[in-house]
Amino acid sequence: NLADLILPVSIRSGGSMADFLAAASLAGKNIDSRFQIGYQRRHQKLAYTLDRARLSDQIRQCGNGCIIHWTRAVNGPWPGERAVDYYRDLLQSDDHPRSAFDTLRQILAVRRLLASPRHMHRNTPVVAFTALSPVEVIPLMRWRARFGEMSFEPYGLGIQRAAAELIGVRPVQYGDRLPDEGAAADHWICQSPGTKTDWRQEQEYRHLGDFDFSGISKDDLLVFCRTPQEGEVISNEFGLRVVSFY
Repeated sequence: NLADLILPVSIRSGGSMADFLAAASLAGKNIDSRFQIGYQRRHQKLAYTLDRARLSDQIRQCGNGCIIHWTRAVNGPWPGERAVDYYRDLLQSDDHPRSAFDTLRQILAVRRLLASPRHMHRNTPVVAFTALSPVEVIPLMRWRARFGEMSFEPYGLGIQRAAAELIGVRPVQYGDRLPDEGAAADHWICQSPGTKTDWRQEQEYRHLGDFDFSGISKDDLLVFCRTPQEGEVISNEFGLRVVSFY
């Protein structure tokens, strides 16, 4: 509304941006259409659900004794990544180069889970895990329109609980009252049960700060991905055990 010059690039007919452009035209805005191209629909779905009828026997039977960090597609550079590297990959790729599968491979390459303060009390950076089995976590893999992303996707790293606890992973403590500012140092594992959503169902574990798993034995690690083809890529690339959902 404040712009003196509008440069439409790719506008979907009948969409909110088309309505905005029409209103701008009626208002006498300066619209330069030299750079406008035809609109192309996405060929990949942003939101999707898993077909329970197609789940592999392996995914139905695994998950006991380990905690899992699930990941998702990233709508921009990975944490700590230079913008120039992100845009280079974006220009050179036919698909989005920061998909959940790409993100999982990046995690395995650097052998580190980077902590995030997102949605955390006091903005404390943590790495989150869940003790739910892969099948139990499927209902929690859903599209979050509010944030324009999946909550998480069927790509994750499982770690034997005993091995994870040795390097600082702790179960979340649920309670109606969160610690006040300056209260106990373990505030990062405190979580309210929730009102609209019961967060206790996630059986969450957390690690304070980045989680470096380079010292954990491969026998204590298990990778999860969506398809057996992706699993074969990961197994060949990193020599880890992989279980696919399909």
